[in-house]
Amino acid sequence: MLHVLELFFRQNTCLTFSF
Repeated sequence: MLHVLELFFRQNTCLTFSF
């Protein structure tokens, strides 16, 4: 479960950086 959260968080950061 922790891994999933980390992945999600990472993706969210990537999206934020993309903008």
